[in-house]
Parts: sequence; structure tokens; C-alpha cells
Amino acid sequence: MPIISRLKPPDNRLERRIVTAMITNSDYLRQVKEIYRQNSLKLKFVKTIAEWCLEYYQEFKLCPGLHIQDIFHAKTKVNFQQETADEITDFLTEISEEYEQAGNLNVEYLLKQTEEHFRLCSLDDLRVSLNKSIISNNIEEGEALAKTYQRVVRQKTRGIDIFRDIDPLVETFSENSSNRVVLKFPGEFGRIVGDLEREMLVAFVGNTGVGKSWWLLQCAWWGVMSGQDVLYVSFEMSQPQIVTRSYQWVTGLPKKEGRIYIPQWDCNLNQNGLCPHPNSRTNKKSLISLAGTACTPDNYPTDYKPCTACQNTNNKQRFSFEPSTFMKKEKRKKLDLPSALKIRNLFDRINKRAGKFIFVRWPARSKSMDDLRMYLQNLEEYENIIPSILITDYANKMIPSQRYSEKRHGIEDVFIDHKSIAQERNILAITGHQGNTVRDGKDLKRGNWQEGVAGLNECDLSMMVNQKEQEKDSGLYRILLGKKRDDEYSATGQLWILNCLSIGRPYLDSWWGK
Repeated sequence: MPIISRLKPPDNRLERRIVTAMITNSDYLRQVKEIYRQNSLKLKFVKTIAEWCLEYYQEFKLCPGLHIQDIFHAKTKVNFQQETADEITDFLTEISEEYEQAGNLNVEYLLKQTEEHFRLCSLDDLRVSLNKSIISNNIEEGEALAKTYQRVVRQKTRGIDIFRDIDPLVETFSENSSNRVVLKFPGEFGRIVGDLEREMLVAFVGNTGVGKSWWLLQCAWWGVMSGQDVLYVSFEMSQPQIVTRSYQWVTGLPKKEGRIYIPQWDCNLNQNGLCPHPNSRTNKKSLISLAGTACTPDNYPTDYKPCTACQNTNNKQRFSFEPSTFMKKEKRKKLDLPSALKIRNLFDRINKRAGKFIFVRWPARSKSMDDLRMYLQNLEEYENIIPSILITDYANKMIPSQRYSEKRHGIEDVFIDHKSIAQERNILAITGHQGNTVRDGKDLKRGNWQEGVAGLNECDLSMMVNQKEQEKDSGLYRILLGKKRDDEYSATGQLWILNCLSIGRPYLDSWWGK
């Protein structure tokens, strides 16, 4: 019975992603050239563009970027197939927005996919050649093909020699090489927390109602605005809640029209008139009487001014600053459909570099980490979206991979799977977790995790979100670092965060202090 050779259909979508990255990302092109072979790509027009990119890199050590248009015009002037030229024209037109997103490419994850694709293509070529030898009864030729076959494999797959290989040094220490940093927080928050990188697992820990979901959403919004695609999986909030909060954050509008209070920094010593640096103080008035009664925002003295003279100094005077807030009154209209549509249309026009915010809601305890893996795979296969940030709200509302006699072991299992997905897909994973001090009213500290500290061990960064009732009314959060892997951090200091949730802003400004 004759052996029929059926060529494996090319993965069109992946090949288009591969050549797009070769055009727009120098780091990817530098690494992929080491495993590229003549038959690594099956689509003719994609293969043509890839070879142009490799020629350009050979001369300039950079990806062609927008110069691909010049290369195209030069290469197609004489003796070039019109059909291939038309395909290339359509392709280059389709990827016009990809140049803006080049800096946010998940290089390592795409390289893994590229290597697998090249290996499959190489094996498929070998299969076809062996079939021909078998059909023609040419045993010697077939054995020679099998003997001389060389695997297509990246150096990283084989392991590295730390003190001899150059590529690991470039990937680790070059500012623009591997694009490890996915998210940066602003202000003092960002300075203390540091950069959030690919393969990290980050957790916000807080008691019930403290605002963990707000902080997870804030990370999503910052990620989208920095150009990252974000998948947000909620086991708590509904679609209308997420949409409302997101458009409040963008517009700064409350749900109801009327007066709102925007917190501004002030010092408690300025408010009670006990400032030890009267020459630096902005005014002589106080908000708190000798009897300890504080003015309400509606009764503030008209000539009172908040004071931050000691807040940003670099000497001992800085530690005289006792964070408090001055509530500024404003009247704003409510968030409605016309204002939301206006922002949506404006966003669509001017934020070309913004990433995608993909939201999905699942009932609590209805999905496992395997379900999440499948969703990520389907998102990639059918919608061509590969998120750089995964946010789950939150981890202990997911089903563990197996049954455990103790709940804490199930929580640990889910956290391990979060870390595993971050590593597998080379992404940043962020989640929330429940604290266990809600009954005694004390601040969360390291170790105050519900069901023990099983999940804490898997995190690269954990932040304890604290807020007392008085601070809630004053627009203040306090964040304490519970863990920061591979970096020093203060175990005694804490971040003070200004917020105004009535307009969807969990973060306005930050200050680090006692």
C-alpha cells in the first residue's frame, strides 16, 4: 500500500505573529535568527519578509521597523511575483499599529512558541523526505537523512554556562533586551515596591471590605495604559460593576451628581496646631480644638491651608510629618451613558498604544486553574490575544487541582498554580487574598493570612492593605510590604496612599513613612 504524504497545514496566525515580531522587535529577531532555517516558515510571503528582516539585522543589528516599507519597495521593483507582493502589502497594512506595541511584546513566550513551530516544521520536512525514500525503496538515502538530522533548538533549552555564555548577560542586564518589566507603580509607591516583572506572582492581602478588588483593578488600569494586554478574572464583581468602576477611574465622575470630597495631603501636627517647625508651617490656624474636636470639611476655616512642608524633605524633619488629609470640596456631574461614550470614543482614537482589558466573570468555586489555562489558550488561539498580565479576584475562590483534608493546603495548591502559569507563559500574575484580623480590628502584618501562610511562600511580592474607619473617611490607605523576593525592603515603614473611591480612584498619591 503506497504511503501518502500529507503536509501539515501551516499555522498561519502564529507565522504572522512570528514575522511581525521580526519586523518590530530587535531582541526577538536577535534570538530567533539562531534557530531560523530555510524551511522554518511555510507561508511564502511570510518567509520572504522574514528573510528581509534577517538581511537587515545582519547589516544593522536592528529590526527593520518602519524601514520594512522601504525594503519592500526596493525588493519588489523588478521580477517579483505580483501575488506575493499583494499579500505582503495587505499584511504590512494590517500590522500598522503593531509598531506602537513592539516594546510590550512577550519575547520569551513567543520564542518558546517559535521554537516549537520551527521544530515541527523541521520534523515535517524530514517526514516528507523519509516518505519519498521509503516509497522509492531507497534505504541508504533514508538512513542518511535520519542520521544527519539536526534538532532545531535554542541555546536556553539546552541550559546555559553562567560565566561563559553571552546571551544570558545581554538578556539580564541590557535595559531593552528581554522586556522583563511589565508594570511600574507611580510615585513613592513605585519606588518602594519596585518594578513588577514577568514570571512574578504578586498578592494584595486585606480584610473583608478593605478594597482588594479596587487595588487589583488599579493594577489592571495601569497595565492597560502602559500598553499591556490584561486578563481580569473576577469571582466577585459583575460586569456592570467592573465597567462602572473603570469608567469612573477614567472620567473622575461619581455615580451620583453632587458634592464630593477629594483628599489632599496635610499633616496632623498642622491640623492640631502642635507643629514643631512653626517657621515652615503654611498657616497659623488649626482644625482641631484643644478639646480634641475636629472640624468637618463643611466647617473648615476659610483661611486654613494644608501643610506638607516636612513631607518631602530628606532630613530628620521628614519624620515630623504625620500623614493626614484635607478634604477639598468639589461638585461634579454623575457618570452617565453620554459621558461614558464620549470617553470610549476618545480612548479609541488617541490611546493607540493602550493594551486590551479582557474581563471574564466566573461564579466563586466554579473554576480550577486548569480551566484558566484552557481559557488563556483559547484566547490566544481564537482571538489572537496573549495577555502580559493575569489578574484573578481572587485566588482562594478557585478550585484546587485536587481535594485536600485541610483548606490551607488547597489554597497553597492554587497559589503554586498561579506561580506556575506566570512562569509557563512568561507573564505577571496578580491576585488577592483574605486576611484574618477582621474580628480584632488590628492591622494586617506578615503572617496574618487566613488559613495560615501557605500561599505567601509562593509570592514574589505581597502587600498588606490596611485601613481603619477614620482613615476610610479621610481617604487614606496604608500598605505594608509582607514579602519582597530578591530585594531589600523596610519591615517597619509603610506606604500611605491617598484615595477617592467615590470617583473610582484607589490611588491619587503616595508617601512612605512611619
